[in-house]
Amino acid sequence: MENRNVFSEKFKDKSTSELQAILESDSHVDDAKLAAKWILEERNPSSDNANIAFQAEQYIKDKNRIDKESSEVLVEEYTGKKLYTEKQVSASAFLGGPLPAGILIYKNLIRLGKEKEAYVTLATTLILSVGLVFALIRTPENIIDKIPNQLFPAIWGLLILAIYHVLFAHLAKKELKSKGAIESNWNVAGITVFGTILFLAVAIIIAMFEPDFPGKKMEFKGGNVIYHNETSSAKDIGNLSSQLFAVQFFDEKYPGTARLETYSNSYTVTLLFNKDLWEDQNVNSELTSLKWLLEAAYNSSVNLKLMDYSLNGDEVYKIIDQN
Repeated sequence: MENRNVFSEKFKDKSTSELQAILESDSHVDDAKLAAKWILEERNPSSDNANIAFQAEQYIKDKNRIDKESSEVLVEEYTGKKLYTEKQVSASAFLGGPLPAGILIYKNLIRLGKEKEAYVTLATTLILSVGLVFALIRTPENIIDKIPNQLFPAIWGLLILAIYHVLFAHLAKKELKSKGAIESNWNVAGITVFGTILFLAVAIIIAMFEPDFPGKKMEFKGGNVIYHNETSSAKDIGNLSSQLFAVQFFDEKYPGTARLETYSNSYTVTLLFNKDLWEDQNVNSELTSLKWLLEAAYNSSVNLKLMDYSLNGDEVYKIIDQN
């Protein structure tokens, strides 16, 4: 039976040299080379053309084998390798801060087989997050209040975008071009939520170990504490502790926390006090009496303040006056 395909009719009038050129060309498809091979065999099955045709057939077989093996390697190498893009990482940083964005970069590097870089990135992200929490806690509230709410997310987003673009973008793009896939936005959203919760947990843990007031600290029996500034003398601190024990704000069973600020002509005393009791008339009466006792003990004016924390962690105050 005669060998034929769609190219046989087109090539039947070509010269032997043209057919040989088709066999040796990389720009012709396999079916075209087979048609050229068959025509050469028909014209002179025992000549050099037959040898050329045999070599062409062997070439086609080898090429098909190599293509199949390469395809299997690509499938094995890239199946399930989904990556996060620059936009996804930057959006995660903008919405959730450095921690969720760092997790996305870490997962990218793990999937690219760069485990060392991945762990360095994760450790750096954790250190950056802890440092950020410390910076926010130690920054005076009056300064924090002046900073626009959108500034911090914008800074994280731009910073992570710059780091990702310089260090990792070329790796991700190369992988995506090699049959890699883009991870879903739902996956990014889930990690962003998880990273944000983790960041808040870190912040809460750090805040729990932070002192309630700045300055030096003096402890009294029962775990009661007075923080004070540099100008407060031991006598000043002793007077305050005596009065606080007298009104039972300091108690061995339920310890209290206060801060004393000593100035040239006045004193400021701040008590860490549950804000749910601030409007209680009996409590206010006792606090007014405490203010009188402190002014008598110091023989100077005393500013008495109550402090507590709102639900979002902000400090809230109330001034106690004599009216």
